[in-house]
Amino acid sequence: MTQEAKSTRPFLSRIFKPKESTVKVSTPMDTTIQQFQSSDSINSGESYVNYGRRICAATTASSLALPVYLQKVYNYERQRQITDEEVQETAKKRIRNDLTQAQAELEMHQNNQNATQESKEKKKDKISDLMQKFAEVKNGKVEENKMARLKMILGLCILIPLTLYLFIFYSSTFYSAFFRNFTNGQIKVGTAMFDANALSAAYLDGTTELIFILCAPIIFLGLGFSLHFFTIQKGTLKWFKMAAVIIVTFIFDCILAYLIAQKIYVVEGLNKLENQPPFDIYMAITDSNVWAVIFCGFIVYIIWGIVFDMTISAYEDTKSNKKDLEAIQIKIDNEENKLEEIQNKLTSISNQITQIKAKIKGLESNLAKSVHYDLGIIQTAFNDFFSGWVTMMAALECPDDKKNEAKSLYEKTFAGFFEENPQTDKTTKNQQA
Repeated sequence: MTQEAKSTRPFLSRIFKPKESTVKVSTPMDTTIQQFQSSDSINSGESYVNYGRRICAATTASSLALPVYLQKVYNYERQRQITDEEVQETAKKRIRNDLTQAQAELEMHQNNQNATQESKEKKKDKISDLMQKFAEVKNGKVEENKMARLKMILGLCILIPLTLYLFIFYSSTFYSAFFRNFTNGQIKVGTAMFDANALSAAYLDGTTELIFILCAPIIFLGLGFSLHFFTIQKGTLKWFKMAAVIIVTFIFDCILAYLIAQKIYVVEGLNKLENQPPFDIYMAITDSNVWAVIFCGFIVYIIWGIVFDMTISAYEDTKSNKKDLEAIQIKIDNEENKLEEIQNKLTSISNQITQIKAKIKGLESNLAKSVHYDLGIIQTAFNDFFSGWVTMMAALECPDDKKNEAKSLYEKTFAGFFEENPQTDKTTKNQQA
């Protein structure tokens, strides 16, 4: 070989020597890779879709090859992000921003906690003052309320005669309605409602009748007392109870009025030659005797209930500090309810602070000790590669069972990297350097 040929060879070898590819990977939008040189690696500027088609064709859609190359895609893309300083700086900048935001949120919650705690202490002091005031009023000298005492006396002056009236009325009407036999000389409704001999006549008829007549007024007075008891209760249910008592009393009076009017109607019919129709509900509604019994009993009963309620209320007001104690107790209950709400709010704030502190601790740890890569970009690469693989399988006319097997292998491999891995985050994977 001549000297000229020897000198020319290095020059030609330098010209035709294969150029090593040092490829820079494009952005995640086109998901291409440009750093691998072996025959089964991604070529310069090649997309993952085309890479998947090429490898699928080279391996004739081998089920054994698919997981291996998915592993390579994962490693390629992860290593690209780890070695890319711009990606690392972007990830750290995002963590710093998240850390700043979390610290500001923590400060806001801590300020809110301090303000709420201060409000809690003020509320506790207020409750303490109210309880002290309650004790002072309770242990203080009781002053008599003269106006309430006067109302009570006037109420008793009205209540006692009304009670006697109702006792005579109901004992007479019960006797007239259930036991008395009317004669021609006793057909007036007044004698049926107010019979001076009702008790003595009932006694002559028997002890049972006497007890029944004596208990009749007590029944109505008991209904009147229950009416007062329901008025002092709280809630909407008391109105239904009061209505029930009034309705029961009215129906009871209607029954008594009907029985008495019926007896009077029968006695009056004996003095007439023509036959009279039986006494029915329609006739009772139009009979003045019925309404006389109802009004003389039921209306007075309602008045008795109102006077009884006013008398009891006046008696309770004779001690002037009773209402003061009730008013203070209501305030104490309200403040205690507000204190409970404040405590619940404090608990919620405390839980939020604990969560934010844990978040800050994790962010600081990631910022100080980790390199970062975005799993979303790797997932896109996975999807693109398999999309190309499936496209080539269709071109190779692979059977459906082989396509289904490839899909199953892809899903299993995907889950192994992005779902089952305990170190995986949905957005950013942090790995110790």
